[in-house]
Amino acid sequence: MSGFLKQLENEVSSEWETIKSGLFWNIMREEGFNTELYKLLMLQIFHYTKHNAINQAVATYKINHTEVPLLRFCFKHALEELGHENMVVRDLDSIGLYSPEDLASGALPATQALVGYLYHVALELGGLARLGYSYWAESSYGHLAEMTDHMKDDLNLKDNNMTFFVAHSAIDEKHSAEVNDAIEKNVKTDTQKKIVIDVARTTLYMTGVMFNNVAEVYLVNKKKKAVSA
Repeated sequence: MSGFLKQLENEVSSEWETIKSGLFWNIMREEGFNTELYKLLMLQIFHYTKHNAINQAVATYKINHTEVPLLRFCFKHALEELGHENMVVRDLDSIGLYSPEDLASGALPATQALVGYLYHVALELGGLARLGYSYWAESSYGHLAEMTDHMKDDLNLKDNNMTFFVAHSAIDEKHSAEVNDAIEKNVKTDTQKKIVIDVARTTLYMTGVMFNNVAEVYLVNKKKKAVSA
């Protein structure tokens, strides 16, 4: 691992520690997952994942036609990300928590902000900058292990109920190596390194805000149920 990749990993790990001290993680640790908290989270994952292939492809708009290896990486990665949101639908449906109306409920404000920022990165900063997002997103499963263990234990889920995390992690292990290779080959100057770090930090920070937005909605719904009981 190069010095820059180590620096990037340190920045990402620090942001994950902040996320794990937030409201969502506190609720998960104190109460565990019930079906409502799980469904709320998975629907937000659906809402941002459905954009990932598209904004990855859009990120090629700012890449010069002579940068063929980076263009090839972006197009290939976009194609391989296509349809991953359907794993969320499959997982919810496998335990009786899915109905088509759920997807029409829309994304929470924090999820909308994350998606909007990723399109900003794609259109204004380009494919090289977006590597900062890909870096942590394709290697997040170690950081998410506590959460996925809670899901499995608290809801008695099997691997075939968790394809987004289990099967997806196998896909993303390969993607992570490809992202690291793309970073090593394309991110050379101090300016480029700063942009990649900024995008990594910002997108992960916004993902943490999304987790906490899920927790806020969960607590509001819980309070409403207690009042009406």
